[in-house]
Amino acid sequence: MCAAILATLSARSAAYNDYQKLLIEWNKECIKEPFLTAVNDDIREEFESTHSQPFNAFKNAGGERQMSNFSYMQLNTFEIVFEFEQRIPGRLVAFFLCIFCLTNHQHEAWMSYFRYQVSRSSVMRGLIARDDLEQYYTKRFSRFAK
Repeated sequence: MCAAILATLSARSAAYNDYQKLLIEWNKECIKEPFLTAVNDDIREEFESTHSQPFNAFKNAGGERQMSNFSYMQLNTFEIVFEFEQRIPGRLVAFFLCIFCLTNHQHEAWMSYFRYQVSRSSVMRGLIARDDLEQYYTKRFSRFAK
């Protein structure tokens, strides 16, 4: 029992670190190419009105595809968090994991951020609306996303 708890603690701790690494990757990509943040409709509108010439050059140089790829990266991250955190351990294990796992509040914060991102991004909504979404993501996450 103790070995199982330690193994679960280790897996959850590693997953939490992976979430942080993925968020850092998001930030690196946005620093490297600030126009990727235009995946959000409100930011896109701002770029189109205040930086129209460089933003149009970005879009013409494959920027739309880059924004789509960035949205896939975000969806992949959300799926990892969603699937890993949906596994609910037994009560005793959950008691010992409270330090290393996402609390219900943290999990809800991730899911709220997911819904917020989707509400702000027509690019992400378009990806989620695809008929073949379940070919790339788990059925449970696909149902949640839609």
